[in-house]
This record gives sequence, C-alpha cells and structure tokens, in this order.
Amino acid sequence: MHYELSDWEEICRFFKRMFHSLGDVSASASSLSFTSLDHLVTTSVSITSDGDLIATMPLHGVESKFDRIFFSPTLDFFEVNGPNFQYKYKIPSELLNSRN
Repeated sequence: MHYELSDWEEICRFFKRMFHSLGDVSASASSLSFTSLDHLVTTSVSITSDGDLIATMPLHGVESKFDRIFFSPTLDFFEVNGPNFQYKYKIPSELLNSRN
C-alpha cells in the first residue's frame, strides 16, 4: 500500500490501524504520532502531512523529510522515502506479540 502525502486521509487510516491497541496514538489534520506503552518497549514515531518524520527506537533515532509512504500488508512496518532518503519503521516484536 503505497501513498503520496496528498493521500493523507488514507495514510491516517492505515497508521491508526497499524498501531491500534499498541500504545498511545494521536491523529490530526496535519500529524500522526504513536508512543508505545512504557512497560513493553520504548519507541515512538511521528509523521506530518508536510513529510516530516521523527522516530525513536531502542538504540537509535531519526529525523528527516519524506514524500511517499508504504505500509506492509501485515501492518508490522512502514517505509518512508524521500529525496536521497529511505527509512523503515518496524514495530518491535515485543509490541507485535501483544496484538494477539
């Protein structure tokens, strides 16, 4: 499922489905964010309709710009792409296990 930033409504829909019940999800007309529950694993990710990305995972963090996003069919990761930039945010297995 590939989307351009102009498909913000669809991006919002998939983002919310991807992180449903895994932590705190907030959505607005211009931004989406997810923060995990502290007792599982600490991670967060935010994207904006302008293409800003801020992600933190154990042992790394990233800030950059993107113009396209891909959601995996199983909603366990998304990948953003921009000029000279590609980043894959994968939900940690500790969180994925809590989906069941």
